[in-house]
Amino acid sequence: MKTLNDVLDQGPTGLVFASSEGHLEVRGFRDALDLASPVTMSKNSSFDMASITKIICSTAIIMNLVQSREIQVNQPIHDFFPEWKGEKSSITIEHLLRHRSGLLPWRPLYIRNKDIEEVHQTIAHLPLDKEVDSVRVYSD
Repeated sequence: MKTLNDVLDQGPTGLVFASSEGHLEVRGFRDALDLASPVTMSKNSSFDMASITKIICSTAIIMNLVQSREIQVNQPIHDFFPEWKGEKSSITIEHLLRHRSGLLPWRPLYIRNKDIEEVHQTIAHLPLDKEVDSVRVYSD
């Protein structure tokens, strides 16, 4: 079983909070503010809150779907998008959540495609940028 520190060591910079009887306390934090920076973090460090709604919403949705047994985090995305073939067929929900899918970073798909079906087809035919699960790449 993984400990809190094991999880923090594998994840992005951040803090873990716990609440008990109305009291909020820091339970753990990653030492470095940035993986490439020597600057260390403390319990009082500040963070940019950009894109936080994506994290909150996607985490809650995925947790509910896993709890209701509609999906599993190790389930291949190919189950939902059969057009994701070849090397993309090994990408799982967990790879997407952990930014380790190998997909190309941000593309203006909303400009180049007229509808969601075109977006799906465009993504299906784009090559991977990295090998699946080889590196974490966050992209808006």
